[in-house]
Amino acid sequence: MVSLKQYVKNDVEKKRQYFQSASPEITQQNLRLLQLASLSTVGFLLLFFLLTPLIIPGWKMTPQHFWFLPSSLVLFFISSFISEAEAGEFPFCNFPVHCF
Repeated sequence: MVSLKQYVKNDVEKKRQYFQSASPEITQQNLRLLQLASLSTVGFLLLFFLLTPLIIPGWKMTPQHFWFLPSSLVLFFISSFISEAEAGEFPFCNFPVHCF
């Protein structure tokens, strides 16, 4: 029977090998998910910005509401640019994913 310590050690080693060998694929999937999430955020924000004044009379857009839209657009364009180029060329390609 394998001890708990040995089991955890084997598990950690398998995870380390997986993340090292699959790093480019994981990065590409994360960037594509960021594109989808940021673009859908832009769409929902535009929809909500148009509908909210009709639902809540007197509602005004605050700077916090407004700046979320351009930041989502910037993340979309950055992730599109990075995913078009090879991910290996950009060592910081996980940074936009973490920003979102």
